[in-house]
Amino acid sequence: MRRQTDSCEKSFIKEFSHDRTDARRRTLKLYPNLEKAADQAIDACRGDARAAVIALLVANDFLEHELELARIAVSSGFSRGWHHRKAR
Repeated sequence: MRRQTDSCEKSFIKEFSHDRTDARRRTLKLYPNLEKAADQAIDACRGDARAAVIALLVANDFLEHELELARIAVSSGFSRGWHHRKAR
């Protein structure tokens, strides 16, 4: 049996979905090719969205590691304060 949703819950759901729609609209305005890139990632994983997310997380982890190596290799003077060395 389905439970009844009260007016407070309906109001929250309406507000939450509006916020998500607005955020999506702003994001797509900033990154117009994002939908296409998302479709390509899912297609590369044979339509499995979960596998696409996992693949993107692995790629992101790899890039974070590469960035950390670059931070180590580049002096803080050369990067003009773009990064700060961690205290050893």
